[in-house]
Amino acid sequence: MSSWLSKVFKTNSEPGYTDIDTSEERFERRNPLAEEAYEPEEEAEPFAPEMRPPRNVVEPTILLEETETSAGSEDIRITAQVSEDFSSCVFMVNRPVLAGYSAMFASQSTAEEQSPLAAKLFQVESVASVLIHGANVTVTRGPLVRGEWEETAKAIGAHIRAHLQAGEPVMYESFFEDMPTEEELKKRLQHVLDEAVNPSIAGHGGAITLERVEGNTVYIQMLGGCQGCAASTITLKQGVHRAFREVAPQVGAILDETDHASGTNPYFKELPPEMNANA
Repeated sequence: MSSWLSKVFKTNSEPGYTDIDTSEERFERRNPLAEEAYEPEEEAEPFAPEMRPPRNVVEPTILLEETETSAGSEDIRITAQVSEDFSSCVFMVNRPVLAGYSAMFASQSTAEEQSPLAAKLFQVESVASVLIHGANVTVTRGPLVRGEWEETAKAIGAHIRAHLQAGEPVMYESFFEDMPTEEELKKRLQHVLDEAVNPSIAGHGGAITLERVEGNTVYIQMLGGCQGCAASTITLKQGVHRAFREVAPQVGAILDETDHASGTNPYFKELPPEMNANA
């Protein structure tokens, strides 16, 4: 995918599209947030062309799991799980935070315009983006931030709990007033797939389909050479996300429904070293 990636991913400085740490520490088998280290796997023999690469499933580490009670309100329970690469953390609340829609904030200024809750989360040091979707709030840190999540997770969880207990709005009304219809979003996104994204990846045997739009949440499938490709995350986050949000800034979560483990002909079985900076 180098020809297309060199054009689409020529910069990684845009807020909200966070580079993932590719340092050696990321690939250590021991998770510093877990109580036990993962046992190292035996080195697998090269797989035959007709065989699919093995699927490596890593259980996210639970950072926060607690309940607090406030007078006159139901208990609010928040569970926080950090991603495998420690770049993001999802906070799962036992009640809807934003029902029927989702909202992506790549900067504090945008959050202050649209979401009182997201604006508070940006006040926590190192927060680079916030995604609110259903009962989940996903927070991503800046690309240069290292270390554990415990203190940051506690601060974010406290902000979410206090905001919900106070009954304050998660989004301003202008967010809903400016929202395009699902059909309008489909038209814009299908156009950018037809005219820009799919022609760019067709040379690598790949294709992306728009499965559906629910509210402003988008569901896609990756086919052909993109299914199971080691560069599929780059294609999605650094390419599709940008292209979709350029034509429809109101798009919230973009969810990949692809079963990458069943890909039979991925373009890259392993990520080339020169693409690690975009991984």
